Amino acid sequence: MKSHRRVLFRGQNVNRPLLPRIARIAEERQLAYDAVVQIERDMLQRFQRESVPFLRGLQPRNDWEWLSVAQHRGLPTRLLDWTASALAALWFAVASDPPKGANGGVLWVLEVEPEHESAPSAQESLFELQRTFVFQPFHIDPPCANNR
Repeated sequence: MKSHRRVLFRGQNVNRPLLPRIARIAEERQLAYDAVVQIERDMLQRFQRESVPFLRGLQPRNDWEWLSVAQHRGLPTRLLDWTASALAALWFAVASDPPKGANGGVLWVLEVEPEHESAPSAQESLFELQRTFVFQPFHIDPPCANNR
């Protein structure tokens, strides 16, 4: 019997490596991994302290939920947005002009094996991850503008 695989899509207006925003910033600034983790930890703690008045009753219960909300609000994080909609991903690939000198957009397709999906428990530290996996965020945050 064949296992069920989920297919996810990501559109980018330029063909560049699949790196989350915080990793792209770290690469540009040539930061060491430990420094990036500490910066992310500090940014998330500050977001937790200062964002409460703007969350309109939203109450994230753990770091995973906080990270999802922070990503949704534009904070550079280790999360990389994917969608189950090929059409939505295509929109991101063509909605804005590529940077000067770039060839144009790209559509990434990811077939996810069930063992590479994870619903982390509240006790799992997002700062001590040992591998990459597909994380389905908790749907506690209403739609808003997002900075990819």
